[in-house]
Amino acid sequence: MKHGTLNGYKHHRCRCDLCKKANHDYYLKSKGRENERQGPTLYWPIQPLFRAADTNQFLELAYLTGISVRTLHRSFDRGLTDDTADRAAIALGLHPMTIWPNWIDPYLKGAA
Repeated sequence: MKHGTLNGYKHHRCRCDLCKKANHDYYLKSKGRENERQGPTLYWPIQPLFRAADTNQFLELAYLTGISVRTLHRSFDRGLTDDTADRAAIALGLHPMTIWPNWIDPYLKGAA
């Protein structure tokens, strides 16, 4: 068996780093995301979202934002990803910058 191939991962069930990378690369390519942004993901605290929604209940926040309760619970310690935070703010009818005032700062620093 040759390592670093999709065949090694799928059919031979090899989980070495090379075979896992081959499977991951295939997955990204099949989804059309091979050029997707690489690098660290920004996380945004969830407490300002609770304040913006004027609630302290996970279930109510999930209803208002359309984000699952499970995702909200997972995000409590680590924070919300950019995409999830953006979707939640838009669902509340707000711009993310009104909830997280420094929303644009990390992107400006990266562009400089």
